Amino acid sequence: MRYVVFKNVICMDGKYDVLEPVARKIQALDNPVKLKILAMLIEEGSKSVTDISKDMRLNFSTAHKYLEQLQAAGLVSSKEVSENRLKRMFFVEPFDLDISPQGIAKIVENKKKDQPKRTFKVINEQGEEVEFDEKIFSQKYLKRGLPSATIKLALDYVLAQAYDSITLIELRELFRQALAKKIDNISSVMEMIESSELRGKTYYNMLKLNNPEALKMHMNGDIFIQNLGEPKLLNFVHDLRGIGIHGVNGTRPKTAKELIDQLVFAIKFVSGFSLPYHSVDTFNYYYAPFVQNFSSGEILAELKYALDKLDGLNKEIFLCLEIGKPEFLANMPLEFMTEIKEKVTTYSSYANIAKDVSDKILSLIVREKYKNIRAILKCWDKKALPDCPQGVFVANMCESWQKPNASFVGFTRFDPDWKKWFGTNRVGEIQEIVINLPKIAARVKNIDSFLNETNSIIKICYEMLLGMAEGAGGHFLRNYDVGLKSVQRERWEYVPLVDCSYSIGLAGLSTSLSMFKINKEEQIKHATENIYKYFAGSAQNQKKIRANLKLNRSRSINARFAFINKLAEGALNQPLSLASQKYFPGGHLEFIEKSKLKDLLNKDFGLIRVT
Repeated sequence: MRYVVFKNVICMDGKYDVLEPVARKIQALDNPVKLKILAMLIEEGSKSVTDISKDMRLNFSTAHKYLEQLQAAGLVSSKEVSENRLKRMFFVEPFDLDISPQGIAKIVENKKKDQPKRTFKVINEQGEEVEFDEKIFSQKYLKRGLPSATIKLALDYVLAQAYDSITLIELRELFRQALAKKIDNISSVMEMIESSELRGKTYYNMLKLNNPEALKMHMNGDIFIQNLGEPKLLNFVHDLRGIGIHGVNGTRPKTAKELIDQLVFAIKFVSGFSLPYHSVDTFNYYYAPFVQNFSSGEILAELKYALDKLDGLNKEIFLCLEIGKPEFLANMPLEFMTEIKEKVTTYSSYANIAKDVSDKILSLIVREKYKNIRAILKCWDKKALPDCPQGVFVANMCESWQKPNASFVGFTRFDPDWKKWFGTNRVGEIQEIVINLPKIAARVKNIDSFLNETNSIIKICYEMLLGMAEGAGGHFLRNYDVGLKSVQRERWEYVPLVDCSYSIGLAGLSTSLSMFKINKEEQIKHATENIYKYFAGSAQNQKKIRANLKLNRSRSINARFAFINKLAEGALNQPLSLASQKYFPGGHLEFIEKSKLKDLLNKDFGLIRVT
């Protein structure tokens, strides 16, 4: 065994000495200027000391010293060239400097491969001196089931300590110790991970302690429990009117720009405990009073500022635009209730400006091709529906079951039945459990058995959500501040957790019904109505939590279920009857071609996306 001295540190030489050249390269890059010199040579090609000192505004002697250090480490080379006069040009040498854990392991492993096979003599049980044979030594362990990779890992440790005339018993003991050390390391790491996970207030831990059966169902593919990690909102609906009245930082917005800046603040605030899906409900009406005295060109400029700011957040932002005059706005004042004196101005007075705002937003979405902004047209008057560009969502609010209002975040819908209009803003989805319906259909004999078992699992899922709701409330109160500063009072609750929803999603309902030859409109209606009535009776009517029933259209979850059910990918995303959307208050999205939208307006539907 030899020792080397590196930078005044004594290091024992061995299998890791291959890392010394790497260390020299790292040492040569000990300040940003040297890295910049290296980058310049990579980007611009060979240069002289004079070139580099001028381009980087360095003292000539400093540039020369740094280049000499880079060359000594093997990062650059130099050669004499003759143009008008002889000069020395520096250029980059090919090198690979990966000091990630994987990179270092690769360097060490490559050294092992390059080394000649270690040979030494072993004294066996009979006292004979024989050449060590790795294959014979490993055979007894392989026969008893020890993986060959594990054997090789332990042998690397043993062979580094072996010497001529070592006894076989000593060699086996070293091997056993190496294995024990590896096992101890693995056990220690697993214990630390488990301890860390148990301390975390995650849905996984809540279920592990209170409902381990739920985790079994999740792992075998009967259900999929979203958001098993640290409790976060899956999405959120923002309250632009509330921001206009309360403000978010103790001041009320007075201009359109200030309103948008405060909305951006609110989105960033909620993003601390939510996934990146946000919606702003009734945007065009709540925005209209702030631009009522502006010209058409000024409104367009203000809206471009708004959409640019929102798109720059890199969150998926859904802007809900009311098309027509929503009834719920007819008596809604612009002011806070305590401020109302005699004359009351309501939002319905701004119908013309709101229409102009929504038209301009659609034109900007087409023109600017925003990556993160989606429009949801909440249609209260089908005749007023504008031309819909691809990617736009259309929510049919004309049907009686849609009123008085509903808010949307993409595939998710917040039904007003919970607390009328006040329960459709400043709310998010805390949890969703998705049921693998085709798996149920495959193990039962008829449609009645399928519906009965589906309803039974809905009940089980509702009980799971109740259990998780207890932990979710406590987690948010401990870890997150859900209030913002208000001009009306000290704080206002921007995220009322009691109004946030817990959803039960159904995946592959259309596929399941087709397995029982259920394909007629009346048959589909009967099946979906049966599931909804059971849900409404057993879960929704209890009102313990805001429970939603929805049709899940997640590609990733449906792909998992399709694999488990041995179905073609996409089989679970088959469309269901649009008329059945009324039975899924938590959301049911279908896709429709733009050319067919006009015909659709005469039919009963809930939410579609134009493709």
